[in-house]
Amino acid sequence: MQAQVFKIHSDFYYVQSDINDDCTIFECKLRANLKKQKAEVFVGDFVEIDELNESSRQGFISKILPRKNFMPKPKVSNIDKLIIVSSIKEPDLDFEQLNRYISLAKYNDINPVLCFNKEDLAGSVDVVEKVFEIYEPLGFEIYFTSAKENIGLEDIKEVMKGNLCAFAGGSGVGKTSIINSFAKGFSLKTGSVSEKTKRGTHTTRHCEIVNIKTSDGNMRIVDTPGFSHLNFDFLMPKEIENLFSEIKQYSKNCKFKDCLHINE
Repeated sequence: MQAQVFKIHSDFYYVQSDINDDCTIFECKLRANLKKQKAEVFVGDFVEIDELNESSRQGFISKILPRKNFMPKPKVSNIDKLIIVSSIKEPDLDFEQLNRYISLAKYNDINPVLCFNKEDLAGSVDVVEKVFEIYEPLGFEIYFTSAKENIGLEDIKEVMKGNLCAFAGGSGVGKTSIINSFAKGFSLKTGSVSEKTKRGTHTTRHCEIVNIKTSDGNMRIVDTPGFSHLNFDFLMPKEIENLFSEIKQYSKNCKFKDCLHINE
């Protein structure tokens, strides 16, 4: 049977063979040969499972099917859109960090969607104008939301329809609050922003595909841990230009052979 991994806890992998049916959940362990191969299973992976025990809802993962994409941090695969959430205030909008998230999405061939939360705290239109000035010419989908004031959330729901979406962004920007707003009575743990550091506190501890049932149909979201630093030690300098289309279009005519511009 084929199934998709929606949660990993310790050495147990929780899979669903039918994403719209909660009764198709199995608790599985890895086959010994996969352990020997040091195979790594991500949330979102499609797998083959066997030796199913219908009464105990247990089985074994015997094969990991090819991924269309994956992200090493947060560890998630086969996602259709990465919704990158930034806060306008509390904490302040960090353009450099946003660009890093966008670069990570593009490097892994995942379509990034830019969501700027806490619009109710904007105070000034300057930051909004700057966002459109930078990112609209590059063709990114841009949305402004406020989970607190219920602003722009319907637009995000439209983006998500028919897609498995992951939410990424630093802690405290409002990822979980946005997810909680999608269904009445649904609640994931949220945290406040530290008064001392003005940064969010970590509340989500693991990746998990959350199936939210709404009046508009089911929504499939990967809830991911908040993190504030992305590691790019896997990226070679010459690969960077491919992540910035506004650089790539000029680099082919650069008079410097490698076009790295490290010392200029």
